[in-house]
Order: sequence, then C-alpha cells, then structure tokens
Amino acid sequence: MEVFPHDGRTWKRFSDGASAGRRGAERDGPTDGMSPGDAVRFARLDLAETLGIWRNATGRVVGIHPADGAADTVDVEFEGHEILQAYLPAMFRRVN
Repeated sequence: MEVFPHDGRTWKRFSDGASAGRRGAERDGPTDGMSPGDAVRFARLDLAETLGIWRNATGRVVGIHPADGAADTVDVEFEGHEILQAYLPAMFRRVN
C-alpha cells in the first residue's frame, strides 16, 4: 500500500489493481507538470459523467507513461472506480 501526503491529511491507494505499486520509468518524472500522487479533477465535466464518476471527484495520479514521438499518458485512480489507464494529461487538471 502506498500513502501520499496531501494538505496535512493522508491518502491511501484504493486498490491493488494492475498499475498499483508500479515501479520504474513509467512512474518517474513529470508529465505536463503532473507527478505520481498529485490530486487531479476532470478538466471536462462531461467526461467524468460519461465514465460514471462524480463530476467533482478528486483522483490521484498513480502512473506516468512517457512516450517517444507520441503524447505522454497518465493513470488516474478515483475512489470506488477502476484505474483509468493511459489517459492524456490534458483530460485532468491538478488541484494541489
């Protein structure tokens, strides 16, 4: 289990899914200013609703996938939902 500090509170990983506990290059380094553990919300509320996630829910970046010659992607986890894998960082905005 990983614990991320945030605003004096602690946040624990919600699941042990496929990207939980990943290590290595896919989790290192920032992507559009995002790093693992960052709190994010959807930049477009209609996307959140389409995915069945509360429109103002806060998720956590749990994986980063740098790409050579293509757009970098991130994995984001929202409580009670499976990990969103390989999404464009522009789909989210940082809240911390």
